[in-house]
Amino acid sequence: MFKNQRKKISAHLFFLLLLIFFLAGCVVTAPVCIKNGRPYCRAKGTFTYEWYDYYERALSCIEGGCYEYALADLDTAISVRPDDRRMAKTYGMHFMDYFPHREKGLIHYLRGDYDRAREELETSVGYEPSDKAFLYLDRVRTEILRRDEFYVTTPRIRITIPVYDGEIHTRDDPIRISGVAEDRQYVSEISIGDRPFFIESSGQRVPFHSTLKLDEGRHEIDITARNLLSGASIRQLAIRVDRSGPVIILGTPKQDGRIQGHLYDASGKITLTADGQPVAVPDGPDVGFALPFRAGTKEIILLATDRLGNRTRAVIPLPLLARKDHPLMALNARSTLAYDGHAPTAALFARADTPDIRIEKPADRETVFSEMIAVRGRVSSPATIESVSVNNTDIYGKSGSMLFFNHPVRLKPGTNRIVVRATDGRGGDCIRMLTIIREIPEVLKPRYRCMFKAAPFDTYADENGQAHSAFRFQGIFLKELIARKRFRVRLKEDLQKTFPDPAPVLRTSTSEKPAAPFVPSRLLLSGYVRKTVHGTEIVSKITDIRTGQRLAVPDVYIASDSAVTLEAAAAELSEKFHRAFPLIRGQVILKKGKKFLIHAEEAPEITEWPWVIGSDREFAGDARIVRSLRSRNYWAEWSNHKHRECSTGDWAVTE
Repeated sequence: MFKNQRKKISAHLFFLLLLIFFLAGCVVTAPVCIKNGRPYCRAKGTFTYEWYDYYERALSCIEGGCYEYALADLDTAISVRPDDRRMAKTYGMHFMDYFPHREKGLIHYLRGDYDRAREELETSVGYEPSDKAFLYLDRVRTEILRRDEFYVTTPRIRITIPVYDGEIHTRDDPIRISGVAEDRQYVSEISIGDRPFFIESSGQRVPFHSTLKLDEGRHEIDITARNLLSGASIRQLAIRVDRSGPVIILGTPKQDGRIQGHLYDASGKITLTADGQPVAVPDGPDVGFALPFRAGTKEIILLATDRLGNRTRAVIPLPLLARKDHPLMALNARSTLAYDGHAPTAALFARADTPDIRIEKPADRETVFSEMIAVRGRVSSPATIESVSVNNTDIYGKSGSMLFFNHPVRLKPGTNRIVVRATDGRGGDCIRMLTIIREIPEVLKPRYRCMFKAAPFDTYADENGQAHSAFRFQGIFLKELIARKRFRVRLKEDLQKTFPDPAPVLRTSTSEKPAAPFVPSRLLLSGYVRKTVHGTEIVSKITDIRTGQRLAVPDVYIASDSAVTLEAAAAELSEKFHRAFPLIRGQVILKKGKKFLIHAEEAPEITEWPWVIGSDREFAGDARIVRSLRSRNYWAEWSNHKHRECSTGDWAVTE
C-alpha cells in the first residue's frame, strides 16, 4: 500500500517539475536597468505581453535613461498597434493615452538624432496632436535649422482684409484683423499690437486673426512675427475707424432761392441726396454744395452717406432757416449757459441768443441692448455755430446756422451719461444731457452659458515618487476658466472637500440670480497631471454627460528645463478651452415647421454644442443643430426647454 502511494507521489512530483520547467521556458526575461541604485524598465502590475505592457515598460525605461530598452519595447508595441491615440482601449472598459511615436521622438531628440526625432514627432502629431509632441518638434526643427541653414530669414506677413490708400477703413465693432505669416524657417510667434496670438505649434504658414475694440479715429497696430531662429518682421497696419455719418452744415438760404452748405467726412467720399434725388458733390473730406428750392417749400430732406455706409439724415425746415431769430429760443435769462436737458427744467435756463440742441435718437432714459449706439441730432443758432461736441469729442464743422450730426458712443453696462455741447459766435453755450441705460441681452447673460461639472484631476508621480500638486493647478486653472465669463463651473463633492471654501476659486463678478433652482451640468471636466523626469503633462477631458461622447482633450506640457509656471500653463489651458468652445452668435432667419434656420457669425467646430434661443428681453429655449448648410447656415430644432416659439430675428447663441 505504501509502495503504491510512494509511486503516485513520485509521479505527481515528476509532472509538477516538468510543468514548472516548461512554463519557465515561456517567460521572457525583463530588461534590467539600474540607475543610481534604482531599478527601471518595470511594468505596472502583471506583465501580460500585450502592446500596452511594452508601452508602460518603455516609459519606465525612459525615466531611467535606458533608451535602448525603451526603443525595443516601443517598436514591439508599434508592431501591434501603430497609431498614437488618446483613450486607446486596452482591455474591457480600460483605456490609456498611448503615444509610442512621441516617446521615440523624445528619445531621439535627447540622443541628438534630430532627423529621426522629427520623423517620429511628425508621425505622432499626424495621428493625435499633443502639446508635448509640438514642444519637442519645435526644438527638433530649431536644431535642424541651426545645422543646415546659412542665414536667418524673416517671416512674410500678409493681411487678408482690404486696404485703401495704405489704410484699412472700417466701421466694424469689434474689428477683425486677419492674415497669414509665412517663413520656411517656421513661424513660432505672432503678436497683434500688445497681444500675443496663440499658436499651437510652429508652421511654415500660420494663419492668424484677432478682434480689437477701437474707438473712432486713426490707429496704428503693429503685427510682429518671429521664426524658430528668432528672425522677426513687423507689419504696421493703419486702421481708420469711422462710425460717424457725414456732418451736414447749413447756412441761411440765399435771396436767389438756393441753400448753401458743407459736408464733412474723413473718408473723403460722400454721396448726397435731396428728397431722394442725387446731388452732385466733389470728392474730398470737406466739400460745399448748393441746391435750389421752390417758393412755398416747407422742408427738404437731405441724406448724406460716406464710403462705409454711415448716414446722416437732415430734415430742413426752410422757414426756420430764413428767420433771423430762432423761434425755439424765445426765453431770456441772464446766464450765458443754457441747459436743454429735462424739460421743464431746461426752459428755466434757455436763452433766445444761445444755440438750440435737438436730439432725434436716442431718447432720454432709453434702455438699449447694444454696446455702441448712434447719437443723432441737430444744432441751430441765430448766430454762427462755432463748435459741437459729444462727450468731449469735437464734431468737425464749418460755421453755419444749422448742423446735423450722427455720432457713435460706446456704452458700459448700466447707467451712462451722454453730454452734447454747442457754442456759437456770440459766446452762447448750450448743453444737452441724456441718460441711457445699457442692459445685456437676456441670452448673452452668464446664467445661460455652459455648466461644467469639475472632477478632481488625477495625479501621477514619476519613478522617484515626485509629483506636481494637481489640486493646486486645478484651483489656478478654474479661476482662469471662469474669469472671462464664458463658462460656469460646479464642483463635484470630492473636489469640494479639496476646496473647503470654493469661493476664492469660483468667485465671479456677476450677481445674477440662477435661471432655475438647479441647473444640471451638461459636461464633465476631468483630467490628470503626470510628472516625469523630463516634464509635466497636464491633460483635461471634456465629456458630454448624457451621451458619453468625448468632445475635446485640451492639454499643456511643462518641460523640466523651461521657465513656464503653473500659472502660465493654466492660462494656456484656459485659452485652449475658449478656442475649442467659442461663444458664437447668430440669428434665426427662417422658420419652417418645427425647425428654424440659424445664420451664425462664424462656423462652430463642434456642431453638437447646444444653442440658446431668445430675444433681448426673453429666453425662448434650448436648441441643437440637426443639419449644416453652406455659408454658416444651420437647421436647428428644440432640444429640451422651450418657453415660447422662436421668432425671426431672435438671437441664437452657443451655450
